[in-house]
Amino acid sequence: MTVAQTGVFPATRSEKARQLILQARLSTLFWSAIFVMLFFAPGIQSSTGFSYIDEAAVILLAGAALLKAVRERDASRGASRSSLRSVSLLGLLLALGLAGNAIWGIQTNPVPIFIDIFTCFKFPLTALLSCYLFERRGDLFPMVEAAVKILVAVMLFFAIVNLVADVGMGVNPRYGLRASFMFVLGHPTFVVFGCVGAVVILLVNRDKNKKWIVAALLVAALSLRSKGLVFVALVLFLLVTVGRKGRITFAHILPCILLAVVIGYDQFDYYFISNDFARGEITRASFEVARDYFPLGTGFATFGSNVTSELGYYSPLYFEYGLSNVYGLSLQNPSFLSDTFWPTVIGQFGSIGLAIFLLAMCSIAVSLRRMEGPGGLSVFCCFAYLLISSTSESACFNPQAVFLAFCLALAASASASRHSSGSASPACNTIRRAA
Repeated sequence: MTVAQTGVFPATRSEKARQLILQARLSTLFWSAIFVMLFFAPGIQSSTGFSYIDEAAVILLAGAALLKAVRERDASRGASRSSLRSVSLLGLLLALGLAGNAIWGIQTNPVPIFIDIFTCFKFPLTALLSCYLFERRGDLFPMVEAAVKILVAVMLFFAIVNLVADVGMGVNPRYGLRASFMFVLGHPTFVVFGCVGAVVILLVNRDKNKKWIVAALLVAALSLRSKGLVFVALVLFLLVTVGRKGRITFAHILPCILLAVVIGYDQFDYYFISNDFARGEITRASFEVARDYFPLGTGFATFGSNVTSELGYYSPLYFEYGLSNVYGLSLQNPSFLSDTFWPTVIGQFGSIGLAIFLLAMCSIAVSLRRMEGPGGLSVFCCFAYLLISSTSESACFNPQAVFLAFCLALAASASASRHSSGSASPACNTIRRAA
């Protein structure tokens, strides 16, 4: 009697198939739960004080990507040139920042330096790690897309209720409306972040999800934040003008820039030009720092980064450039220190670092754009929002940037899979072989 006749071999193969399917489902549930946790991270922090969800997510992604690389024994398999270029540029930026710390000695404590390194690199790391980890995974995206629709529906309901009644989800009135919608996330800014991530996901199936995209944009608009309004106008314009192939040209980009200027200029003028507010003052000082510490910049945890707002790590540069006397930037009240993005890049990395950072972000965008195939709306809209928000918040350094990077990688991977001539994912192929 042969092994095949005993039935042992088929039973083993069948059991292996069941185990693989179960593992795929558990993995899908796990990463879907991470997505939901990242969405609600600001609300969890405001209610419990726990602020390490984004850091934990990055560590989990790094660990999972490492396990995948060990299992496949070739971490660079399928990596695009732009992805490898992005990693090289990020490594160069890291070396440049550490050189600034070593040469100028403004911050030599390894604790704030390490914290700031993590803050500065978590967005690109999340994007690159997630793309590698979720490459050609067909099981995860549908569940995340379903979760997005549930979140959008719930937010839209409460956003409309918030217009007429106080349900504890609104703050300061604007534009004649009762209150800016903040949901359970602690601040309207995080509602905008959540809606941007939702739109990035929903744009993958653009034709099918148009109503859901409009619903997410309405929620973003009811946050009553200028950056949210600019993003809404930009996406609506692109939905109307960009064809199904999703090819974005300069003819699309120029009107987007004009829309951003027209809608956001009043706020920009108020904070940066007409008044001596914290954002304008720290931006002007950053150019002086870059000039005085040319060409490397001052290094990590020295200027504009969130860690420098902590009492023990308050930068001596704020005294040197008179920022310690500005409301919101003082030692006693540093609440606006990380309210902008570009001053951190300019001050800490200098002119050379600014160029390297821009090249790295462009390289990541190109890598994601190529993954996404013909449709590049998700990538364009995500990076457009980060650029819009960089004038009024820490953008790529914001904790919710990890959420956006996660959504962006999921969207790019799913869209690439959809446009790859119907090829099945490696997990699906393995299950079929086992069965």
